[in-house]
Amino acid sequence: MRLTRRELILGTCALPLCAVERTSPRPSVLLILVDGLGAHMLGCYGNREIRTPNIDILSRSGAHFVRAFAASPVPAPSRATLLSGRTPHQLGIQADGPIALGNQTLLSDVLAAEGYECGYCGTWESDDTSQHGIKFWEKSPELAAAGARALEFLDSRKPGQPFFLTASYQLPALVAQKYTDMYRGVSFDSIGWEPAAANATASKAMLADLVGAIRATAASVTALDDELQRLVKKLDERGLRDDTLIVFTATCGSMLGRHGLWGDGRASGPPNMFEEVVRVPAIWQWGRRIPPESVRPELVRSFDVFPTLCEMTGSAPRLATANLPGRSYLPAVLNEPFPKKRPWAGVAFGQFGAVRMVRDRTYKLVLRDGGPNELYDVLHDAGEKVNLYASTQFLNVRDGLTQALDGWSKQF
Repeated sequence: MRLTRRELILGTCALPLCAVERTSPRPSVLLILVDGLGAHMLGCYGNREIRTPNIDILSRSGAHFVRAFAASPVPAPSRATLLSGRTPHQLGIQADGPIALGNQTLLSDVLAAEGYECGYCGTWESDDTSQHGIKFWEKSPELAAAGARALEFLDSRKPGQPFFLTASYQLPALVAQKYTDMYRGVSFDSIGWEPAAANATASKAMLADLVGAIRATAASVTALDDELQRLVKKLDERGLRDDTLIVFTATCGSMLGRHGLWGDGRASGPPNMFEEVVRVPAIWQWGRRIPPESVRPELVRSFDVFPTLCEMTGSAPRLATANLPGRSYLPAVLNEPFPKKRPWAGVAFGQFGAVRMVRDRTYKLVLRDGGPNELYDVLHDAGEKVNLYASTQFLNVRDGLTQALDGWSKQF
């Protein structure tokens, strides 16, 4: 069921907004999305060679989710999910097909109707012309252009007027020499890269010199890290930091040579759902409400961001009738317990065309029309090296996850 903006805003909420009262100050929201930035590429998630000091500081000053998963292993469908709260299947997205969001209710629709001034800077694949409550635009995939306009938007804000800015960045292809120089001679032994795989498809040229390619990507990540610092500095300069919720996440990750592949889920034939492309950073920072150094174990999904932000801002979407697949995990963001009658039981689901994934805290199942299928014990085999799909010892696990995935696919 699709709701109009008026129905979404005026409807009664399906879940109580117990954590953020409407009478309390509503935060402005800075939502930062990055294409191809897997959790494994950041210092705060254990990377020892790629330098991300500003992202690491942001992580320590708020809530850091160690098990966050994208709904798709490629950027465009995952971005659509983050902005709409709906799965690629619900949005009618077939693999890399067109992204049509004109008749969908996006986060900006909800917050604009609540009085937020909305801006969007960066990658925007949708073929619709609807503005979705957004008055300030920069539809450029280039980091420099998108970053400059994001700073311009923040520079025009005034304290007391809530805003919602989405900064949707791509890692820059070209960076200043200072970033390249940082990684001269670095071997990236901790990355775990392997020689080119037989099923590698996309970006084969990168696999010919993997260490060189990783050096270039590391330089891009550090350049992006400095862009984050500029955004935060602007919030400080404008006196907006204390009233702004910063959410930092990614649309998908990148293999960086692991499994002998380069790029996102399209790096192999058939497409893959390895951890490197579906496990993403999820950092929430708001000094007024979110306790620092909160490391959260909950398994959360990109389609949970929509209801969580709606609850955090005191908005009131009709979650029940909207048939949204996600659930607000605001208690975890605030380092509070979930209600005893509604504990968190996150299971991640992903999709890209005919490839589907379900993952709990122990196992991951990947099903493809016509195969090959995969089952991994991700708790004990984090590198996903041993495919257990055909093992009779794991038939019950395989069948249980298949049933869960089929039920999910029918519902959403």
